Amino acid sequence: MLVAAISPYRVGRDHARETIGDFVEVHVAPPVEECIKRDVKGLYQKALAGEIPQFTGVNDPYEEPLSAELTLDTSKLSVDQATCRYSSDCVSSATSRTPISNAGPSLRRGSGVGD
Repeated sequence: MLVAAISPYRVGRDHARETIGDFVEVHVAPPVEECIKRDVKGLYQKALAGEIPQFTGVNDPYEEPLSAELTLDTSKLSVDQATCRYSSDCVSSATSRTPISNAGPSLRRGSGVGD
């Protein structure tokens, strides 16, 4: 099962990990500047202008995961590349529990970069 959840606090993600058991955390991690560029609703601009209080990543904290099984910087990956990374890495990560980081399409497990 794949669940896309906005969970800005580690304590919430830790609770989910403990409750669910077989839990694989995928951190989709574009820089906030990329989120602002992609924001078709203009919510980041409103938050930056002070119109939206407690907006995650602007005026409310986002606590990055300390041990996500997979990290995807989608400012450097296409949708297809990110999907491929998720599909191939999460299955093996679920059994090995080895954190995998990926800043871009050339970084693969075992490459010595991002492992």
